[in-house]
Amino acid sequence: MKITNSVRASILSGIRNKGINQSDLAAHLGFQKNWATRLFNGTLKTLSEENVDKICEYLGITLTKVTSSGEPVSPLALQLGKAMEENEHLAMALDHLARYTEDHHSSYTLPYIPTEDLIAFGQEMVRAAHEDPGKPGKVGRIGVVYIASILEKLSEAKRQETRRASATTTASPPASGHHLLPCIGSLSAGSALYTEPFRWEDEPKQFIRVDRSYPDDHFAVQVCGDSMEPGIPDSSLIVMKRVHPGEETEGKIYAVCEGGGMVLKRLISKSGQWYLHSTNPKYPEYQPLDDSIIQALFVDIC
Repeated sequence: MKITNSVRASILSGIRNKGINQSDLAAHLGFQKNWATRLFNGTLKTLSEENVDKICEYLGITLTKVTSSGEPVSPLALQLGKAMEENEHLAMALDHLARYTEDHHSSYTLPYIPTEDLIAFGQEMVRAAHEDPGKPGKVGRIGVVYIASILEKLSEAKRQETRRASATTTASPPASGHHLLPCIGSLSAGSALYTEPFRWEDEPKQFIRVDRSYPDDHFAVQVCGDSMEPGIPDSSLIVMKRVHPGEETEGKIYAVCEGGGMVLKRLISKSGQWYLHSTNPKYPEYQPLDDSIIQALFVDIC
């Protein structure tokens, strides 16, 4: 299995839910401690099917993969499985939608990918299910079990996309009394949803109009998830400031890069140890990974 950000996020969530650390997982699988480091920093690219099964059984999780379960599998479903392995955005979308189905979180937010891609993917899944009538689950997460949730959430994704479009603009001259702030993507505020780390070298393609001027090291990002509610609502646009390692302060809210993805959490200290804290009590606080890097400081809500 190819190790995508979605796979890392699932394993990381399982580690925390079990109350163990990365070294415990490596020891259980019979590997050296640095195996877990390689898994989460992206050096390790694939997992054998045997190790996938061991990880799932030990952590009580399900990793997205296609399995025939001894039954014939739709060729189209296999094509979708291959597409998931090659395109981590599609794999992430399917995995998050599956989690939505399982957890019934009414406030769940899709990771931002173009709506047209999600629609095309959903349509292909419908065709795959029709080719395998009466066999839900025989092709893993590609089947009729999740199609209803996918199509249900597509309309919400489109509404969010419309709201983003109304809030953002290209780099045209701002109206009188307004300023432009670069908007560089989305940021997870939920334990199951990871977003890509910020890429400072990329030129911003979108800007938002704001009422005040910010320094060049400030930018806007959209929040995905409810773990920082009520202070920072799901889907809100927030202003952040780029920071460097060693500049962090206890009690502040940061964008933290860990396990190949980004999360928005408050940094707190207990007994000399750092913890990442969510305002929403349904999300437990946890210790950051050894290779965690703080990238940006929360400043304000747009």
